[in-house]
Amino acid sequence: MNLLKFRIVGLLDIEFPSWLKVRTGVNVLRAGKGISPHRVLHMLQTINPPYEIKQVAPFDTLPQYTTYEHQKRRIIPGKKTVAIAIYSTQPSLVEELANIDQSLYATDWVEVGRRRDLSQWMSFVELSESGRWSEIAATLAEILDTVKEHTQPEIATLRQHLRSRHPTDRIKEDLAAELKQQLKVLQPFVAKELQTKFDTCLHIVGRAHRFQQAHQLVYSRLPLFLLVTIKGKKVSLGRTQKNDELSFLVEKWEQKEKETPTDATTILSKEALNTLHLHFPFWFDQKGKFQARKKTAAKRILSDQGLPFTKQLETILACSSALHKAIYGCNPLFLLDLHALECAEKEQNLLFSTLRRFFSAEQQCLMVLPNSSSELHGTPQKGRITNTENISY
Repeated sequence: MNLLKFRIVGLLDIEFPSWLKVRTGVNVLRAGKGISPHRVLHMLQTINPPYEIKQVAPFDTLPQYTTYEHQKRRIIPGKKTVAIAIYSTQPSLVEELANIDQSLYATDWVEVGRRRDLSQWMSFVELSESGRWSEIAATLAEILDTVKEHTQPEIATLRQHLRSRHPTDRIKEDLAAELKQQLKVLQPFVAKELQTKFDTCLHIVGRAHRFQQAHQLVYSRLPLFLLVTIKGKKVSLGRTQKNDELSFLVEKWEQKEKETPTDATTILSKEALNTLHLHFPFWFDQKGKFQARKKTAAKRILSDQGLPFTKQLETILACSSALHKAIYGCNPLFLLDLHALECAEKEQNLLFSTLRRFFSAEQQCLMVLPNSSSELHGTPQKGRITNTENISY
């Protein structure tokens, strides 16, 4: 799944901020006045982060009130979305979704959001994820007219629904579960000539449940946002120097290995893994088995102060990408925060040359440049990034 566009709500007093389009390769984020671009990266990461979001407080500093027509209103966390991302779907995923519900063959875009109360939501763009009462009301009325002599409580409740429900009412959650049980009671009394209509009615009632199953499938295939930060000349995977996100990936990989061992040669070649750097936390044993070093060694990755920061970056990118592919079967989405980078122009050129070499057309990176590198947005020069798309917030 590729990220197509995103938006962040709440960094400024803007009710409906613009969508920012993202392409493959390296995308440079430039934020407008009053917005911290690296903070945009942190907010975007909450869509699908490599950490337990309840252990982090990503939205604590956002305003608690909003002003509308000179009236101050308190924001309800469970109703206010902070970050929204839209992804494109691959044909193989669409095939799997269509096995759950045929209407999902029309899936092109998937929208995912994160609310202030840390809850997550998903929708299949332009697809109705639940039926409306109007879609089944006429059929139920016709069937119930033929079973007037039956007085089961469930059938009586169906008759009450026909009297009280609005045509636009959505059939989902508690109502869908209740209707499913009531239709099971009604089914033995349905006339043969009405059976096809009844089956259609039952199918509509189950749509919301099937789409929830589809949500779970997409969540399992959703790539993580991996935040790579360079402060001074020190590289880390995450917001701190502890590489906590790397530890998260290592633990996920080890958990998956216990369930379904992976042929690592399909992830990254033996030569590529073993020649990156001595601090790379993986190796092949004598039988060619892909192994992780001890967790303590993984957490100390790149602790050598003498390691050039460009090599730190290359190793972090390769390491986390290989892990992500082993766990999720796809490339991660990289968020590269260089706002605190401190190095000479020659070293910057080497850094961007490394990025240009690493990121292929199949990968995506959203990058914030240091303030001193604003000229990198201009005409590509030797050693600069040439596959850059500039986006503005």
